[in-house]
Amino acid sequence: MAETKAPVERPLSPHLFIYKPTLTMTMSIVHRVTGAGLYFGTLLMAWWLIAAASSPNAYAGGLAGQIRVLSNTNALTEFLPEALSSFLAAHPNVSIDLEERLSDEIVGLIAEGVADLGIVAGTVDTSALETYPFRKDRFVLVVARDHPLAQRSKVPFAQVLEHDFVGLDRASALQRFLADKAARIGQPLRLRVQLRSFDAVCRMVECNVGIGIVPETTARRVSRTMAIVPVALTDAWAVRELTICIRSLRELPPFARQLVEHLRKSE
Repeated sequence: MAETKAPVERPLSPHLFIYKPTLTMTMSIVHRVTGAGLYFGTLLMAWWLIAAASSPNAYAGGLAGQIRVLSNTNALTEFLPEALSSFLAAHPNVSIDLEERLSDEIVGLIAEGVADLGIVAGTVDTSALETYPFRKDRFVLVVARDHPLAQRSKVPFAQVLEHDFVGLDRASALQRFLADKAARIGQPLRLRVQLRSFDAVCRMVECNVGIGIVPETTARRVSRTMAIVPVALTDAWAVRELTICIRSLRELPPFARQLVEHLRKSE
């Protein structure tokens, strides 16, 4: 007769210290603990988002973020500082990344979506973009009062290339533009000094270091305190119809859209 095995005695108490932990038991416990953590974490995240969205300091008027602006030299130095200053004062949570570029470069970069908006000369083709008028200015020649060209009321760019020039840094958009125009004529610019601002250019011109080309607004302003004479340039490119260009006003973020409207009204 076969022996009968004695029944295995199992503890009746469900206490964890009596039952030996198993993999499935451990996974169940961990799942419940992490589930509770996820639940409370979700509530905390929802509370944070609601607080951020309703905070006037963090999102004043729904505006917060960065706007990338590309500008040619003329607009950047003569018109944008005051316009951007008033906009940033009204929107303290918006920052602006401002970069100087040639007008034709700006048109291409805006079309590619690299920046939100650009300020370009009206002489470039912007047919693929939405445009709005911004400002009107022109480039003029500035010379010292005792310079031979000071007696001229106007002069073409080609006739002044025999003189020494004072200009901006070679990396500036305007200096590259003028160098290209001179190269097309077949006579390189004779740059004696390169500086960082139009005011500094005018100061060197006053000292007879060379002649310079600056916006007419700059020439009029500094001629009140410096002994320089502005001479009109007869070239068509000297007239600068400055234009705001964007891909689509509707597609811009709210803060960038408001900057466009601000620039249009800030004249």
